[in-house]
Amino acid sequence: ALTVLDTLLPQIPYDTVKARALLDSAGWAPGSDGIRYKNGQRLEFSLMVTASSAVRNQYAVLLENAFKRVGASAKIEKVDFAGFTAKQSDRAFDAEINSYGMDPSVSGFKQSWTTAGIAKDGANFSSYSNPFVDAMIDSATTTFDPARTRSYARRAFETIIEDAPGIWL
Repeated sequence: ALTVLDTLLPQIPYDTVKARALLDSAGWAPGSDGIRYKNGQRLEFSLMVTASSAVRNQYAVLLENAFKRVGASAKIEKVDFAGFTAKQSDRAFDAEINSYGMDPSVSGFKQSWTTAGIAKDGANFSSYSNPFVDAMIDSATTTFDPARTRSYARRAFETIIEDAPGIWL
């Protein structure tokens, strides 16, 4: 299989000033407790992590603190591995800390980042969906030209990074 891994893709920079400005412009105002509110709704979500992973739990605390600095409340939800995989399969979580080791070919990314992967047995646990990404990945899987495959894949990856359905740590 042709690898489409591209380590030169620019990532979204960590920028709390810009994050606060974006939240302000979207109408999320800081409350007296430092957490933002909009239309009476608190900016709060759960961050699911396997209880057995010390490293992921450390990341969860770091992320909880980072989100708090911009006025979002991330509540760490520690679950056992069986509960974690069940919640993933049911798409019953707000956010998760996970590690992905996937096939670096286009078909590996198709399983995790296209609309087709949202199905019950799919690996797109975040339910990320973007028709342009789907089209680019489909084009990458049907061309026989390696340069075009990489070009289509890169355009899909750039879009995924811009849409930010995940944070790559």
